Amino acid sequence: MHAIASCNAAELAGGSCLDASLPPTHRWIPKGMTVQYLAKAKTDIRAIATVEDLSRLAPGEARDVVVSVDVTDEAGVVAVHADITMWVSPRQPRRD
Repeated sequence: MHAIASCNAAELAGGSCLDASLPPTHRWIPKGMTVQYLAKAKTDIRAIATVEDLSRLAPGEARDVVVSVDVTDEAGVVAVHADITMWVSPRQPRRD
């Protein structure tokens, strides 16, 4: 498995997880990622992301949110772990 490909999988999973978890009043952008390469994956991989409950995010609140992602092989062995720091902020009003 290519190391940067696993980072791309982690960012895709992390972003999708955050999109599904944020209230519609907010948006996100990746700010940084810490990656640990733990094992060699010789099979297909799966990236699983988790994030804190963001349902109580205040409408004007902006802060860092860390999304944790494990990239596992078919046996469930964690090959890569990533902690992705996302900047979460209120959406700007649309300009028409």
